[in-house]
Amino acid sequence: MSDAWNNKGVCFRKLGKLEQALACYDRAMENDRRNASAWSNRGNCLYMLGRYAEALADLVKAVDIDPKNESAHLNKGLVEERLGRPSDAAASYRAFIALNPVQYQAHVPFAKKRLADIKKR
Repeated sequence: MSDAWNNKGVCFRKLGKLEQALACYDRAMENDRRNASAWSNRGNCLYMLGRYAEALADLVKAVDIDPKNESAHLNKGLVEERLGRPSDAAASYRAFIALNPVQYQAHVPFAKKRLADIKKR
């Protein structure tokens, strides 16, 4: 049931209905507190809402549950940059790239560019 709520949340997020998406991710986590995808997706949604501290907490939890969660590492890097934590962001981007993400292969150049931009600062 947790995966169903998580998937429903993804659909709402893609429609731009972020508050409904958050409610679905909450339900997913009520059913399974170890659903790393739900934590990661809620973190991404919170990031989209500008709630960066909350987003980071969720993304850290997602990575703790599943250190191979590619999107959690990438999104964690984005949030850390927003929070003015470039060295943490760089570590998250490196972790994302090291996972050699097949599903997110198109995002690897983006992560590499973010790393290069951080090094220039």
